[in-house]
Amino acid sequence: MLREALHIYTQLGDRRRVASVLQEISGSLMLGQDPLLAVELLAHAELVRERLRVPIPPVAVPELVAIRKRLVASVSRASFSSAWSRGRELQPEHAVDRALRAIDQVEHDAAETAWQSSGPILTPREVAVLALVTDGQTNRAIAAALHISTSTAGVHVSNILRKLGARRRVDAAGLAHALGLLSTG
Repeated sequence: MLREALHIYTQLGDRRRVASVLQEISGSLMLGQDPLLAVELLAHAELVRERLRVPIPPVAVPELVAIRKRLVASVSRASFSSAWSRGRELQPEHAVDRALRAIDQVEHDAAETAWQSSGPILTPREVAVLALVTDGQTNRAIAAALHISTSTAGVHVSNILRKLGARRRVDAAGLAHALGLLSTG
């Protein structure tokens, strides 16, 4: 989904939203995979916002602060500063290209891990829940659709996120598609 959003906003020339997606990729995908790339993408997103004179939406500030703290803790100060400078020097098309390649690598790595696992990643019930998560359903809607309690739906969603190594529902949906966990028919 992040790849698709990045493509769409780039084609539309919506630099503000491209910056938001780059920030999201930085925090949700790259933080644990490639922290230096995460720093570069975050720095580039900040640069775009500065040039457009568009502040970070107040609702996004706590998450951004948390991402920065985790990045600072995960790399040396010198590495952080160097990556920050590189990110601010990136041309917009290069930042987008690097982010897209990073998404491809994360999906490739996830697919490799799935192939190497000895058994099914998710139970049949979890696959059913994941299909509804991918459709954007809430735990309450999932519970109603599957005739289970809302708390049981929440447990299934938590197990899915853990098993897929995803932080959020949208990440799990993207991995589900990348791994072919959901039937297309």
